Amino acid sequence: MSLFINKYVSKHSDYILSAVLILFFGLEFYSKICEVYFDFYPSQLSQILKGIVFFTFIFLLFFTKDFKVLTILSLLIVSFCIGQFYLENSFSKDSVKAFFRYLFPILLFIFYNSFRKPKKNSLFLKLFETLILLNSILIILGFLFSIKLFETYSFSRFGYNGIIYASASSSYLYLIGLFYFLVKQQKQEVLNLKLILVLISCCLIGTKSIYITLVLLLFYFVFRIKSKFKILILLFLVVFSFFSAYFFIFNSETFSKITAKNGLLSAVLSYRNEIFSKNMLPFIQNEWCLENYFFGGFPNLDLRSEMGFVDLYFMFGTIGFILYLWLYIKLYFTFKLGLLTWFFMFILIFMIFISGNFFLYSITSLFLIAYKENVLYPVVNN
Repeated sequence: MSLFINKYVSKHSDYILSAVLILFFGLEFYSKICEVYFDFYPSQLSQILKGIVFFTFIFLLFFTKDFKVLTILSLLIVSFCIGQFYLENSFSKDSVKAFFRYLFPILLFIFYNSFRKPKKNSLFLKLFETLILLNSILIILGFLFSIKLFETYSFSRFGYNGIIYASASSSYLYLIGLFYFLVKQQKQEVLNLKLILVLISCCLIGTKSIYITLVLLLFYFVFRIKSKFKILILLFLVVFSFFSAYFFIFNSETFSKITAKNGLLSAVLSYRNEIFSKNMLPFIQNEWCLENYFFGGFPNLDLRSEMGFVDLYFMFGTIGFILYLWLYIKLYFTFKLGLLTWFFMFILIFMIFISGNFFLYSITSLFLIAYKENVLYPVVNN
């Protein structure tokens, strides 16, 4: 029975990943329609559908043979339970739900490593490219015709992210998508029009993280070029970046008000520093005991700072934080990293520091799988 399931799942892993990607992208679109036109979020539907996927991966855990990974995963579960045990309001609905969301990328990576053999021209990758390019077209149409449904923000701030629900999610997805096509471009002599389309979309999304990414990319490619004018170009980029940042923070309508009233840090972090000092820090000081510093724990999602690594510590404490990152890194990085991918990881880590929910967005881990399969695997093995 076990052998049959292994063979069956491995044979159909392409269709399984594709179905999950369509499902999650469809939920993004449906959630955005509900938010924009009906002012509610379909949380129950999302939880049911994602729960089915989650417990399917849980079931498939019994057929994996990586016992070291399963042992660490078990320790992570124990770590979460210990942290909750020392809270007054333990195992709340919010904390359990957040824990399952943190586990999803781990389960997805275990599924991929156990059952998937990368294919250069897989259905999953074709679907991935189609979805991100289709969404990029919707972003451009949203910008040209001021389509409310495709706006990144619900208030008067510039940005278009297509059918993606959350602004932070669109930052992560387009960072991954951009580097996906950049690494593909390294193997091509003709400029890839798909890369151009994604680049244009990045300029229209309107999130700070993506704009910082684009500036850092310019520096990366200038450092890589061989030219006697390299120093001059770098100097121009530094000056351009400085004045752009100054204008963005002190003269743009939205951020100039935040900077004047709450300071530069609040403008850069979009109030996350204040959420940390007003919500998370008092809870830690008043409600945590010694054990919680090692194993974490919180009862309410509203207490989070929405800074990725800070929230990860809040969830799991010191021991759980180390276990989780060890698992995440070991399961995902089963390949050697090229220079461009090292740079991608540097930007991603920086983005996680200043943005929230990276580990909680289930669709982000699917995009990372696409990046790993179609780009890195062929590069390593060519």
